Amino acid sequence: MWLIAGPNGSGKSTIVEDGFIERISNQGVRKINPDLITRDLLTRDPSMSQREANLEAMREVDGIVDQLVSLGESFAIETVLSTDKYKPRVEKWQKRGFRVALIFVTLATPQDSLARIQIRVAQGGHDVPADKVIARWDRSLKNLAWFASRADFAMVFDNTVPGNVEDEPVVLASKEIGGPLILHHPHLHPRVRDELRAVPGIVEEVEEANGSSFGNVSPG
Repeated sequence: MWLIAGPNGSGKSTIVEDGFIERISNQGVRKINPDLITRDLLTRDPSMSQREANLEAMREVDGIVDQLVSLGESFAIETVLSTDKYKPRVEKWQKRGFRVALIFVTLATPQDSLARIQIRVAQGGHDVPADKVIARWDRSLKNLAWFASRADFAMVFDNTVPGNVEDEPVVLASKEIGGPLILHHPHLHPRVRDELRAVPGIVEEVEEANGSSFGNVSPG
């Protein structure tokens, strides 16, 4: 199962819709996006409040996930990861024989999240209250190390993307099946670096003056 995680507005949906998972897994994966389910509920029943639609969407998501787990089918689910909801589930799924892959997409600051959300709203997308965006940005990053340490496979992206629209997100950290978590750019995103140093056995790539790099195992 794939957790597509990160703060509001970080670009999770874009990565999923771009066929990223299919390219690196060589298999089709059922994708579950709570935001799309919420939007569909509001379209079908305009009398529902946003809160009611959110709660109903989460119930539908839980039902879909439980069904897919019982069938032993691969799936991907989007989440801000700002609560502990998926911690016991990850442990349960791994005991059932599932491999857990984490794709975490973040931005440099909560203000970057707010700016991207406003662009999304201008294009007809959904809004998120600013206070929730800021609080979730912090809680999401605080949960990163727990999930990265338990994931069988992981990639952590910085999607702040200064410059032109052709710039690609930067891979801050990665973890292959059976290997350690490797922090590739420890100076690029200090908050991610500091959170991930809690992962046991993390390896930090250090840039030497001549441009080569070597691995440094963090005491975390």
